[in-house]
Amino acid sequence: MKAKVLSIGMLITGLIVALLFLVPVSVLTVRLPRQDFRLVGAARVSKDASFELEYLHSVERTKVVGRFTIDEKQKLLATETRMMSVGTGMPNTEPERTRREGDWIVVDEKNRVLPDIRFYYVSVNDTNLNVAGRPLELDTVRSGSLLRIGVETPRLIQWVGWMVTGRMWGHVSPPK
Repeated sequence: MKAKVLSIGMLITGLIVALLFLVPVSVLTVRLPRQDFRLVGAARVSKDASFELEYLHSVERTKVVGRFTIDEKQKLLATETRMMSVGTGMPNTEPERTRREGDWIVVDEKNRVLPDIRFYYVSVNDTNLNVAGRPLELDTVRSGSLLRIGVETPRLIQWVGWMVTGRMWGHVSPPK
């Protein structure tokens, strides 16, 4: 009887260890390309997850919100860009894809596939990254840093390690 319980315990332990090392998880990541792609933020996401990147435009000083989703193939899709005005340096608008919603000018991005999002973080621009309605903290990022926002699929053990210790998983090369 004792041997049977021990065998079942070892089997369960083996399955848990196998799951930790074999199961990939989808993660939205923020890395610093100019600092060897150091991982500075991550949030677990599911397929069809959405997120927003919002900031004050440095020239116009008006709010801009980029809305994105992650498809079933782990691709980033640009869904829409919202802004309060158009002007120097603002995202492009095309009349056939642009509409008004109250004070917002909304550009339909047609689910354009992006390899990643590259964005200069400037603290005075009040930049926020919200994943599934929750903020992803960027407090450790120095103003002026180039961010790379992308989707990665580390193994479950790597994700747990990041959550517990803050230790990032392997080096990530830029997408081709």
